[in-house]
Amino acid sequence: MRVGIIGAGNMATAILSGIAGTHKNASICCSDISQKQLSKIKTTNKVKITKDNKVAIKKSTIVFLCVKPNIIEKVAKEIKPFLEPNQIVVSVAAGVTMKSLEASLGKNRKIIRTMPNLPCLIRKGVVAVMANKNCTPKDKKMAEKLMSSIGKLVSLRREKDFDCITALSGSGPAFFAQYIRSNLEFAKTKKINSKEDMIFAAYTLLNLGAKNVLIKGGHLKSQMMQDIFMNKNKLWDGKRFTGNLMVIGEQGLGDYVLFGSM
Repeated sequence: MRVGIIGAGNMATAILSGIAGTHKNASICCSDISQKQLSKIKTTNKVKITKDNKVAIKKSTIVFLCVKPNIIEKVAKEIKPFLEPNQIVVSVAAGVTMKSLEASLGKNRKIIRTMPNLPCLIRKGVVAVMANKNCTPKDKKMAEKLMSSIGKLVSLRREKDFDCITALSGSGPAFFAQYIRSNLEFAKTKKINSKEDMIFAAYTLLNLGAKNVLIKGGHLKSQMMQDIFMNKNKLWDGKRFTGNLMVIGEQGLGDYVLFGSM
């Protein structure tokens, strides 16, 4: 299988390395107007680079559009005359609708819209996926198999859900980063070593998911989350724990997260 990737930014290189690392029979050609970006890619007999988008898509079974939303229309129209009828085009551009993609690439084109999040850069992310009506089950299976190399896939039935997913999954890492940052600010006021506090804050968040405390088999362990929230396991001092939750509630943390996601 030949894979074409247009763009050589962070997400493009994550997809490239993910596919190269998990699909040994795939050959990849990546294009970008910036030689500087292309020079960061380690070329092999299976991975080629070029500054010509037409070269990247030629004979490719599937083409990943990994360019910024503000230029995707221009790039799509540029490659449109050179695409073959059976080629699948996958977009990773946030906020660019299927209608816009079809307008630029053609209504008969096989298109898959995706929304990968930041952890995809280390192949531990979540990717929302939705194909248009021109894609066959085989097309979707092929694209999803390649995209699964950078994270867990979630198929969407309604395109409007992308807006919510962009806020939830796309902005989620920023919310967690702000939580850690707030912990570090608190540590400063108590003269706690910032390096030590970073370990406590980061590992608390990391291991809630990674060690199956809250998530197992792809499902949220709702009862465990409720038990933690209610301190049923008596892991913390009751009065202090309850007081902390009351303060969080009064400060409207949930409202802040909801507002920030809108």
